[in-house]
Amino acid sequence: MKKIFSLPKIPQKIEVYDNSHISGSNAVGAMIAAGLEGFIKSGYRKFNIRFEHKNRDDTAMLYEVLKRRFSKQHDGRPDFVIIDGGLTQLKAAQEIFDEMKIKIPFVCMSKGKNRNAGEENFHMIGKQSFTLPKHSPIMHYLQRLRDESHRFAIMTHRKKRGKFLFLTSQ
Repeated sequence: MKKIFSLPKIPQKIEVYDNSHISGSNAVGAMIAAGLEGFIKSGYRKFNIRFEHKNRDDTAMLYEVLKRRFSKQHDGRPDFVIIDGGLTQLKAAQEIFDEMKIKIPFVCMSKGKNRNAGEENFHMIGKQSFTLPKHSPIMHYLQRLRDESHRFAIMTHRKKRGKFLFLTSQ
């Protein structure tokens, strides 16, 4: 991973971000954490999206989540960040990190052309987008991280939507 993503060191802590919503309703952001021993469940975070900016799209959601996550000064920051998304999310994340003066390496991970597992693309600032061999162990590891962030984001969204539907039906 260090070599593939040109990291200064082997990441001890990785955070993966994803959003979940249906046309902007009941929007949530989710963050999972992983370390050398596996997933760090105590490091998982949920973000209820408030849409603090006038835009109600995925980049506005990403901006809000990353700003809230990194606005607190503490030593629990990750060594590497993975964001579910493509070039649009890459540009948005770079703007946020630059604005907040955050110096954490990150990559965006998007599904490939046919949206099949194993064809994911990786996007980094200043580099051409690339993929990894479909059956490589690092590809499987990164897919597992991404899949866990999807699972956590979708579960969080379903709970929020269920609560919303229950409250509006009374």
